[in-house]
Amino acid sequence: MKRNKLRSGHWKGSAISVGVGVLLSMSSLDCIGPIQSMAETGSHESTGGYQSGHVTGKSGDSIQINQRTYPVAKDATVKDDEGRPRELKDIKEGAEVLFHLKRDTIDQLVVVLPK
Repeated sequence: MKRNKLRSGHWKGSAISVGVGVLLSMSSLDCIGPIQSMAETGSHESTGGYQSGHVTGKSGDSIQINQRTYPVAKDATVKDDEGRPRELKDIKEGAEVLFHLKRDTIDQLVVVLPK
């Protein structure tokens, strides 16, 4: 009798764990696509540390994202989410971007193309 209860309890616990895992996976799918694309193109070694936002302005060698101005490093990598090189001057206001900061300066910028 104890065995049946143990097996039944184990099965229920496993089912709950699987269900929670599926829900967590589904909730993060929206933000994984662009980062996964960057990883596949080899644009950087790690997907960690990226922030996202929309371009709200540009001036010289700086860019404003979500109303905050960031300097862009002279050797910064600027690409679209399909891995193609881009120029900072070609990024339009309102564009969705992912960016990586190194000492409060953007060293990697990814323009998310409309799908």
